[in-house]
Amino acid sequence: MHIAVFSQYHTSPDCPATSRHYALLAEIAKHHRVTLLTTPAWRSQQLTQEFAWVPPGVELREAAIPYDNKMGPARRALAFAQYAAWAVRAGRQIDRPDVVWGISTPLTAAWAAARVARHWRVPWVFEVQDLWPSFPVAMGAVPTALARQQLFALEKRLYESAAHIVPLSPDMSS
Repeated sequence: MHIAVFSQYHTSPDCPATSRHYALLAEIAKHHRVTLLTTPAWRSQQLTQEFAWVPPGVELREAAIPYDNKMGPARRALAFAQYAAWAVRAGRQIDRPDVVWGISTPLTAAWAAARVARHWRVPWVFEVQDLWPSFPVAMGAVPTALARQQLFALEKRLYESAAHIVPLSPDMSS
């Protein structure tokens, strides 16, 4: 089975951030083909070099799209859009996957996964890591009512189109 994984923020266990996917991808890659479409956003923040950037057996497709948590809302939005555009193009160029796995945050990464799944006519899994767009809206990062409305409509469409939804906490499952 070929699994295409869309995650804008890949990390290794060497990074000062969660690396849950690293172990999961390592295990999946033992038995299946895995293509990871991501960015090197966290690579420069590795504290050690004890682990390979991606687990053995994982095919890496990486876009050099700058991102930093210190960026303002407009610059972050640009990075989200750049990754989504790149991921849709790159996802259409890989070998046909059997399933697509889209990991939010941000919501645009999941949107790219859904687009690629539709292109290949395969199911996609929506992994909800954060309450998007609720969190950026609550933080005041989405300035207009129209933008908020569009983001919530996108979220609804993604939930409806996913073959499976993986919430990372029980509160996200309702």
